Amino acid sequence: MSVHALTLFRRSQSSDPALTNAYPTALSAVESIYYGGGSTARSPLQVIATKAAVGGASIVLKVQGAVLPVDGAGFAVRGPGAEQGLLQVWAKTGDFYTVRLQQRVGISQPIGVTTSGTGGLDLALLISLPTDINGNGSGTPAAVAAAIGALAGGDFDALASGPAAAFGILGTTLDSRPAGRVHWNDITSLVQNVEAVEHTISAAAGGQLEVALDVPARHYLALRVLAKGSAAPAGGDSVVVLAVDEGA
Repeated sequence: MSVHALTLFRRSQSSDPALTNAYPTALSAVESIYYGGGSTARSPLQVIATKAAVGGASIVLKVQGAVLPVDGAGFAVRGPGAEQGLLQVWAKTGDFYTVRLQQRVGISQPIGVTTSGTGGLDLALLISLPTDINGNGSGTPAAVAAAIGALAGGDFDALASGPAAAFGILGTTLDSRPAGRVHWNDITSLVQNVEAVEHTISAAAGGQLEVALDVPARHYLALRVLAKGSAAPAGGDSVVVLAVDEGA
């Protein structure tokens, strides 16, 4: 078993994307989410903050945790030549939304997309699949995705993908599938035994400061760290957050 460092966050004033005085909304391609950490208190995260000699800003950071292992509802289809297609549906305004497919009966029945429940709480999406002139199901992933995209309110988003997305026929699902989003919550962490949501790491001008970041929270599916400058960063301001992880 070997030990390696996983880069959770790395920004500088001159990098792309750059360190700014606002938290980013997402991680970059060189940054990582920490899965399966449970509690990192026994193996704290490592924070390295650097401040420019002139006009440098301190680093402010926070940890966020995700609880639910949910990333949209998926419905698969196959074409006549075993081609595969996929319909994926995501909630945009709530964490506990569901989606269900129901096949309509009759000739040339149109597609129907309706919602029930309460927005922000338990909104449920029901998709009534259309039929063709022979009464056969004709709901393709592409057609259903377009219908969801046209739904007023902006509560759901959908994507059709794969070579069978335009002609593979979806079927009825008797259960309502979760279509929530991964929701990140700010959680408290500890730096030098101080527990808070945000921590300010103040290196001396022209210097570097390294501190341990403990995350005692448990039962989180994943953790991520975000950081910003306490003011507009100057050239030379940077921050790196590492997790020491074990691997084969």
